[in-house]
Amino acid sequence: MKAFFVALLAICCATLLVIGNIHWDKKTTVAGQTEAIKIDNKEYEEVESAAASINPKELLVFANNWPEKSKEQFRKALEEERPFHILIVGSESMGVEKNGWHNLVRAAVKETYGETVTIETLEYEMNSHQFVQENKQKDLIEQKADMIIIEPFTYKDNGKVRIEDSLANLTRIRNDVKNENQNVEFVIQPPHPLFNARYYPIQVEELKEYSEKRGITYLDHWTAWPDWHTEEIKDYLLEDSSGPSEKGHEAWAEYLEKFLVSK
Repeated sequence: MKAFFVALLAICCATLLVIGNIHWDKKTTVAGQTEAIKIDNKEYEEVESAAASINPKELLVFANNWPEKSKEQFRKALEEERPFHILIVGSESMGVEKNGWHNLVRAAVKETYGETVTIETLEYEMNSHQFVQENKQKDLIEQKADMIIIEPFTYKDNGKVRIEDSLANLTRIRNDVKNENQNVEFVIQPPHPLFNARYYPIQVEELKEYSEKRGITYLDHWTAWPDWHTEEIKDYLLEDSSGPSEKGHEAWAEYLEKFLVSK
């Protein structure tokens, strides 16, 4: 009898070890992934929409600041009674918190366009070289977006990827996505500003020139922030300058809202 209980105890211990090992494997697999963080706050789906009482074609007036191709695609989407899909792509400076700028923008778009426009956000903790190496373009392709607003990892590239390589990566991303979705329109925006930075503003200026030379809409939201040479900008940034503070998110959001919702 004693031998039976010893054997039973050994079996139980072995079972617990196997279960524990499986659980640990699952934990470490998840922790090691470099997948996009898909941001989707349900709270903002409850925003009351003014679009319900407006003729869908009248909504085109709110898209007055959009690129011409996007306005035409929106008109077609309204005729086909399908939502116009906007994809926002960038680094973690977009902020996953409730007051992150993308959430504020989502709420404004929902309030104006209702179900006629959808917004998805993909956030990546990597630089542009890593993005291309891991072929994350496929994530953008799978979204089948009508408009992609991209912050092309300029902050993450700073000090790690040369600006010419960073812009080459952006071209690669755009080309790969457009090869699969010819109707998509790219819109480029810079990351957040930094206080009294030296080389970073030069990189951002080259990003702006890249956009202008190619006729790509560039959202220069830095104009909505305090002068980055002044101490005031610090109130708009996190303590380590890795992203916007609440004030920074509000300034960024206000600029994008004016672009997406013309009034």
